[in-house]
Amino acid sequence: MVFKTIPNIALSLLLPLGLAACGGGGDGSTANSGQTQACTNGSSNAPACDNHQVSVPAPTYATDANELIAFNQINTIRQKMGIGLLAQNGALDTAAAAHANYIKVNNLCSMKASVDPGTGLLWIHSETVGKPGFTGAVPLSRANAAGYSGSYGSEVATCGSASSQFAANWFINSVYHRAGLLNPALRDVGIAVLPGAANVIATGYKIEAGVPVASFVGTYPFDGQTGVTTGFKHAVESPRPLPDINPVDQRFVGNPVSIQVANGNTLTVSSFELFDPAGNKLSARLLTAATDPARKLKSSAAYLVPLKPLAAGQTYRVVFTGTDNGLNLTKSWSFTTADKIDLLPAGNLVMKGTDTLRITVKTPSGYWSIKNYSVDRVPGDMSPSPGFKDDQDGTTITGSGAVSNTLVLHLMFYDRADPAITLAATVTVTP
Repeated sequence: MVFKTIPNIALSLLLPLGLAACGGGGDGSTANSGQTQACTNGSSNAPACDNHQVSVPAPTYATDANELIAFNQINTIRQKMGIGLLAQNGALDTAAAAHANYIKVNNLCSMKASVDPGTGLLWIHSETVGKPGFTGAVPLSRANAAGYSGSYGSEVATCGSASSQFAANWFINSVYHRAGLLNPALRDVGIAVLPGAANVIATGYKIEAGVPVASFVGTYPFDGQTGVTTGFKHAVESPRPLPDINPVDQRFVGNPVSIQVANGNTLTVSSFELFDPAGNKLSARLLTAATDPARKLKSSAAYLVPLKPLAAGQTYRVVFTGTDNGLNLTKSWSFTTADKIDLLPAGNLVMKGTDTLRITVKTPSGYWSIKNYSVDRVPGDMSPSPGFKDDQDGTTITGSGAVSNTLVLHLMFYDRADPAITLAATVTVTP
């Protein structure tokens, strides 16, 4: 059989949409100060609270649900960092779902970067009385309306077509959203996915969770972590942590490195440095409560944002010196970045012309696209080529009908932060 490679110029590939996200770091948080029962968390005049959750009930999300994937991702990281696990809360699930619907029906994604003067929060975290789907002006009031008895409520949210799996990864590999989800005080979580519209993760507590010891120090990436994401699409986050960097000139920077101590403590930075395997110090931006342009970070945390994406498959070393509530603090740790593009399922793929094939794509930076596409077919064969629908997690190939002869699709995936990282794949379409 003779095959000829021809470009499929009729194919329209939908490149992954930019993720619009807001929240975290206090931006989408509210509290009833008169009701909050706070721990002292290692302050100089009292011992640390040791009520962090080391185990939680099994969640009730469906086994194949994106909500379960996000729940497990967040708790795995919190456990590795030594902060308490989050328990699924049905009322927060309800509040998250209601707000995701409100985002959709009121087109809040078009206003994602602007502030509601009535609440002081970004519009994506606010609701207005009288508008369709209203349940509460701020995260805590929405949670309480859904039956949550907590005194603190916060949320992170995304707009667009991202799944909660992609959104959870993006939240953690950012600045303000990471600060929100890795807050040691949190105890409860609710997750909602509205496909193609919004993802909302609502969190809160009634009694603030503590940390294991007064001298607690948490880092992310954590010591010894592998498969760390290399890039951060900084301008997608609202508020923007690097507003002076034009995303047209530089779309990606490196995945932020963060260090945090007990809530309520003051972390001061003498030096915070990131080194590549050769011992070279990377250029990076230091963000603290004092230098954060959005004034969202707490005094208990510091973030170091590399000004270029990290290299794939490399081990980086971090060295921090400073003080925690006036006591000297020195810490060093290392992590290794993801090294290649992975597809699931892997290998040479086969489908019929009437089938649908889902391919999940994971790149070192977390962002991907297809560099080129071609089809091998018998000369003169007019069998229809499959169609593609892409999202942040991968692509779905849908057959356009039975084929007369075998078609071979050639795909070249690449990492959008580092186009030199590629992976070729073939999909055989059989009669």
